[in-house]
Amino acid sequence: MDICPLHTEEDYEAALAVVSELVDADPEPGTPDGDRLEILSILVERYEDAHFPLPGLNPIEAIRF
Repeated sequence: MDICPLHTEEDYEAALAVVSELVDADPEPGTPDGDRLEILSILVERYEDAHFPLPGLNPIEAIRF
C-alpha cells in the first residue's frame, strides 16, 4: 500500500479520486482495499480540516459561511 501525507492540492485531488473509486467498490472492512479507504479518508479529512475550515457549531455563523 503506497499512501503518503497530503501536502498539495494535487495530492488531495488524487486521494479524492482513489477514495471515490474505493467507495464505489464498497470493500469489506479489514481487507486491503477497506484499510486503504479508511486511511485515505482520514488523510482527506485532515487536509480538509486544515485547508477548508468550517465555522464553529453556531448555526448563524454556519449559515453566514
